[in-house]
Amino acid sequence: ALARLRRIAPDSETIYYVYITDADRRLLGYTTLRELVLARPDQNIMEVRRQPLISMPVSADQEEVARVIQKYDFLALPIVDAESRLVGIVTHDDVIDVLEEEATEDVQRMGAVEPLDIPYLRASFWQLAWRRGAWLSVLFVGELLTGTALRHYQGALEAVLSLIFFLPVIISAGGNSGSQSATLIIRSLAVGELRLSDWYRIAFREAGMGASLGLFLGAIGYARALMWGNGPLIAAAVALSLVAMVMIGSMVGAMLPLLLKLCRMDPGVASSPFVASLVDVVGIVVYFNISRIIVPVNGP
Repeated sequence: ALARLRRIAPDSETIYYVYITDADRRLLGYTTLRELVLARPDQNIMEVRRQPLISMPVSADQEEVARVIQKYDFLALPIVDAESRLVGIVTHDDVIDVLEEEATEDVQRMGAVEPLDIPYLRASFWQLAWRRGAWLSVLFVGELLTGTALRHYQGALEAVLSLIFFLPVIISAGGNSGSQSATLIIRSLAVGELRLSDWYRIAFREAGMGASLGLFLGAIGYARALMWGNGPLIAAAVALSLVAMVMIGSMVGAMLPLLLKLCRMDPGVASSPFVASLVDVVGIVVYFNISRIIVPVNGP
C-alpha cells in the first residue's frame, strides 16, 4: 500500500486518507496516512481499516456534502454510486469554494437580486439590469397593493388625520421584525440547524417573541402618541397595532422560508424586501381596522 501510494502521490489531490475497496471498487473502509506509516510492514491493510465509513451518494446536493465535511472536520469525503462503488472524493478546499458560492447566492437572494455567477464588475450593464429588474418589478407590483389599501381607508384618514402620522412607524415595525425572523430562519436552514419538522417549535417561539417585542414597542408608541398631543384612544390604537404587526411580521418572516423549503424552492427568496412588501399591505389593513374599532371614525 505504501509503495503504491508513493507512485500515485505526485498526481493525487490529497493522500491524507487512503480508501479501501474490493475488486469491484465497493468501498470497504479507510485508513489514514499516519496509521499506514505507523503500521507494521507485515500487516494486512484490512487490519488498520477504520469503520464505520461516512460517504455521500453522487446524487447528494453540494451543500449537504459541505455540511458533512464541516460537521466531522474531514479533510476529504468519499463519493459513491448506488452500488457503493467509489467514484471520487470531495476535499475540504472544494467545500470552501462551495460554501463561498452558496453564501454569495443566499446574500444576493436576500437582497431580492437574481444570483450572479460572475463577479460584479465583469457582469454587463444589461445582465445586472435584468437580474435586479425582474425581482424589483415583482416587488413594485406587490407594493401597489399598499396604495390600494390606503385608498380603501381614505375616509378614515380624512376624518382622523393624526392616524397617518403613525402609519410608517407601524408598517416598518412589522417589516423589520419580519426581516429579522426571515434572516434567522433562512440562515438556520442553510446550515442544517433547523428542519421542516421543527415548524411548530419555530411558530411557538416567534409568536412569543413577537408578542414580547410588540408590547415593548407598543409602550413606546403609546407614550409617543400622547406626547404628540393625541388622545388616549389614538394612542391605544397605535399601541395595539404595533403589538399585532410585530407578531404578524415575526410569524410571516419565520413561516415563509419554511413554506418555500416545503415547495422545494430556495428559502433565500423569502428575503427582507418580500417580507416587508407583504407586511406593508397587512399592516395598513390591521392598523385601520383596529383604529376604526377604537377611535370614532366616520368613513369606510
